[in-house]
Amino acid sequence: VRRTALRKSLVDLAGCPLRFRISRRLPAAPPPSGPGGRGSRGVRRTASCPSAPPSRRRRGNHPTTDHVPAEKGGSQGGPGSPAPAMQDITNRQAAKPRRPAQGGLADNQMNLEKVIGNTIKSGASVAVNPVTGDVAYPAGCVVVFYSPKRHRQFQYLSCINNRPLLCVSFSQCGRYLAAGEGGRQPSVLVWDVKTGMLQTELKGHSFSVNAVRFSSDGKLLASVGSQVDGRLNLWQWRTGALVGNARVVCEVKGLAFSHDGTSLVTAGTKGHLKHWVVDSNALLTGKCKPLKGHRAVVEGGPPMSYDFVDVCFSVTSKDAAETYALSSDGFLLFFDATRVLEKWVNLKSRAVRSLSATDRFVACACANGLVRMFHPTTLEYVCTLPKPPPFQPPGAATGGGKAPQQQPPATSWPDAVAVSLTSDSQRAVCAFADRSLLVWDVRDPAKICRCRALHAHCASVWDIEFASEGACAAAGVPPGSFFSCSSDGTLRLWSLPPPDEGPQASPTRDLRAVLRVGGEPPPQEEVGGGVAGSAAPAQDPTGGGVRCLRVSPDGGRVACGDRAGNLHVYGLSAGGAMEPLAMVEAHDGEVMCVEFCGDLVATCSRDRLVHVFDAAADFDLVRTFDEHSAAVTSLKFASGGTRLVSCGADKTCVFRTVERSPEGVVSVSGVRRSPACGGTLYDMAAVAGGDTVVTVGQDKQLTEWDAATGSQRKGYPTESESTLRVRVSAAGTHALTSCSDRGVRLYDLAGGGGVRGGGEKGMACT
Repeated sequence: VRRTALRKSLVDLAGCPLRFRISRRLPAAPPPSGPGGRGSRGVRRTASCPSAPPSRRRRGNHPTTDHVPAEKGGSQGGPGSPAPAMQDITNRQAAKPRRPAQGGLADNQMNLEKVIGNTIKSGASVAVNPVTGDVAYPAGCVVVFYSPKRHRQFQYLSCINNRPLLCVSFSQCGRYLAAGEGGRQPSVLVWDVKTGMLQTELKGHSFSVNAVRFSSDGKLLASVGSQVDGRLNLWQWRTGALVGNARVVCEVKGLAFSHDGTSLVTAGTKGHLKHWVVDSNALLTGKCKPLKGHRAVVEGGPPMSYDFVDVCFSVTSKDAAETYALSSDGFLLFFDATRVLEKWVNLKSRAVRSLSATDRFVACACANGLVRMFHPTTLEYVCTLPKPPPFQPPGAATGGGKAPQQQPPATSWPDAVAVSLTSDSQRAVCAFADRSLLVWDVRDPAKICRCRALHAHCASVWDIEFASEGACAAAGVPPGSFFSCSSDGTLRLWSLPPPDEGPQASPTRDLRAVLRVGGEPPPQEEVGGGVAGSAAPAQDPTGGGVRCLRVSPDGGRVACGDRAGNLHVYGLSAGGAMEPLAMVEAHDGEVMCVEFCGDLVATCSRDRLVHVFDAAADFDLVRTFDEHSAAVTSLKFASGGTRLVSCGADKTCVFRTVERSPEGVVSVSGVRRSPACGGTLYDMAAVAGGDTVVTVGQDKQLTEWDAATGSQRKGYPTESESTLRVRVSAAGTHALTSCSDRGVRLYDLAGGGGVRGGGEKGMACT
């Protein structure tokens, strides 16, 4: 079938009959080029067309042969001369284009400077260095190192496979960090924290690693997979040898190593609480042997669900073999050295998620923002950490960052998903379901205060926009501050602190202002896993979040569009406060893009319409465009505001000349529809003050358009199937794109399209 298709394509190309010659592939022959260049059954196919002239044989973009085999007695060789080397031409078109090397950018990479947010899902996702007290947690495919003492992120370790990381763990010496990947065929990675170099990559799981733990001497590493994987592996990670394994049939959520390294304990659903014996003989021989498990005795315990979420060993002494276990319905259990249940305590919470123990406290992360602490030996109640306080701008907090003593009775709080105590029992690191990370000073249980707070969006971030110099001056924030919007229905203002800022600054350094778009929803009794005070999707006035935002050139207004089709406009004042100016029910579908041009505000939506509003006339609708036949994904003002360009899922770009009379009447002329090369166009960017517009989408290229004429100037091939977002620098020399392969790339438009890769994430960048 492939031979017939090739014959037809080359007949159309050369216009003459073809003869196919099949020969055995010689061992000395070079391998075929391209990812799909291997032949079937060791056969190489070539084609000859002796009667066609060379100009016709090489015409067009179809693959052709470089050498034509000579006929017997022909002019390309004597009767006994060997035929020239044959080349595989069957898969030339499938070869992946190489990365362009122009501009001197191919060998450079973008460096990560700051991470706002995290992907903490359980207690296994947070690790505290036993020596330095630094905190490590995953953020996509990156492990972030945060120092509570310096109040600064100081190191980032990236996953080489660009996969999301689910769990992390420090060795007892604090020198090494292990992390487990998610997805299919995951790896267990071990880094040297001091040098940042990857030490080993362990392959032994088929799907998602839930937890990893080092032994006390640092020689062994245990990893457990998800329920689909069902594997418990024990590694000599320095050599990469698997010395022990076991099969588990339930979802394992907790993993712990004994202090003497002779046993493991796992906790999971369906009453799974097992102790596994580590065979010392297997460690000497290096052979893999099955681990023998022994169930814990829970007879006579409280009436509970017997679904365990976390487990850890007691650290009251070096030889302690007692264990703590946590049930999902709120019971803390204590087992003696013989695995028999000795005592328990009711946490009085509808759900619990994580457990951490030191020689002074046992901390439990519970629902509704509760973190309860108990005595490690008697399980007597010690204290409850304050619930996450409401956000306060930097400089507004008083009392040294102490949490307020009283909370509003109608307020609900996000669930605590992870807690980890430092080895000296002075700090407690708590992660919550709204992606916030708080550090508490617990040296005196009677005077607990908040030391650090890292805030983030609790849902997908859809758009970001840097504030202009005028907007930064109006808000009183440092230059380089930016806005972000998210599916959590909030609009936030961020500013990166200067490098020379001391560690005794405000507990909240990055977040400057938070605004809930559409107003506060009705209060609810309990919200599990969401933002404090968030509402159900049916009661959300934004219809599921804010989709896009834009800052006016003068910096006085911020506009955003939500998924319910509403346009919200806010005035920016000192301190980052945003006062509502207008709310317009603009579209029947979600607003995909908002753009400013003087007093004009343009919006586009999935309802195939483009609206233009007049800010000087209380945001009245002055013009509607309906040239698109599918969803309009993006729009931009170009050529000094005289051209309005839009693109959409109908694979076209529409260029319009927009003029406004002194009476405020908006007229349009010179409408031109320009088809794209192929596929939906997802995003568009315009060079400030110029005629250049750049589009990206499913056409596998970065296309540069002339906004004045509506014609294509040039295209830069991309390395991904789809490019989702694009931004152009103010000078128009560089373009930054995010792709469906979860990569971020920087293109040098002035230097011929050279690309600089980097910025990989665990998921596609929106």
